[in-house]
Amino acid sequence: MSSANVRKTILLSATMACIAREELATVAVVPGMLLARTAGGVAPHAAAAGTANLHFAVEDGAQGRTIDDSYAIDDTVHFATVPAGAGVNALVAAAAAAIVKGDKLVSNGDGTLKKLVAAAGGTVIAEALEAVDNSVGATRARIAVEVMPAAYVAPV
Repeated sequence: MSSANVRKTILLSATMACIAREELATVAVVPGMLLARTAGGVAPHAAAAGTANLHFAVEDGAQGRTIDDSYAIDDTVHFATVPAGAGVNALVAAAAAAIVKGDKLVSNGDGTLKKLVAAAGGTVIAEALEAVDNSVGATRARIAVEVMPAAYVAPV
């Protein structure tokens, strides 16, 4: 993930309803990751296709850090709890199935998002605002998404 990305922030269409929060990182965290609270702070959301609070790690601009600067263990992670409709510069897993605009996305279980697979079902986190094909990518890729109200989609 390089700073060649034209989007330089995680919150793309933040609203007044976004809530800024801070917790200690229990593992390394990258801005744009979907987060979950743990006993010691926050970590990447670990339940693939599972339910999640809509917490996304954001860049620490006050320290001169960008979306390319990860948080280390025990760093104070800045994150936002975002409402449905907010735009987020999220992350897609390495080697994830190609995503087209309008695809529903679920947690990949590592802080990144992936395309909902109808046969597996899961809790939809967001809708893709753009196409991203990271199917042969060896690293995470960024994707603009619109956060959705949590909705469970049953396997078909």
